[in-house]
Amino acid sequence: MRYECRTCDSDRALASSVIALVGHSAASQPAIDTQISVILELNQPLKRRQRGKLSEVGVIVAEYMGDNRYRAVLSTQLSDEELVKRFQFVLAVEPISSTEKLAPEIRSGAYPKHAVQADGRLRLHIELFDLGRNDGLAMLQRYTDDVRFHEQTGAWEIIIEADKVESLAREPVVKQIDLAPDPKLL
Repeated sequence: MRYECRTCDSDRALASSVIALVGHSAASQPAIDTQISVILELNQPLKRRQRGKLSEVGVIVAEYMGDNRYRAVLSTQLSDEELVKRFQFVLAVEPISSTEKLAPEIRSGAYPKHAVQADGRLRLHIELFDLGRNDGLAMLQRYTDDVRFHEQTGAWEIIIEADKVESLAREPVVKQIDLAPDPKLL
């Protein structure tokens, strides 16, 4: 769903809203399960001060996509519509579905031979938002123990059961899931 900004709060209202949100105790902050991946559409390139204001309310801007669009992770209790109303520079918030993170072959279940292991598990190439290598490894190991990092590509290769791929795609820090390249072509 996409929300357009029709009216925007004043700076004073914005400041008091941010203070109210930041003032909540850690216990009242949303759990990691409430994080979602989104695309933020802005009215201009993101400035450092704007990034800081978003961060204060639980919006982590992860990547510039061009045309004033940014991938972000929301871990806030604000709705998409409230973000658009509260921040003048945010024009729209578009949730990224977990299936949009999957390569077409994975979505369709049409796996080439090189991607399917003898035991039926899949060999996949995972791109994460900048999470740090230790945190990335820990998150991926919740799904499989067969994980390795590729220095050349900056991405992860995992071997995983097909029925766990959709759950992995729902992780907010997962940027893209592709089939691992055919080792014969490397």
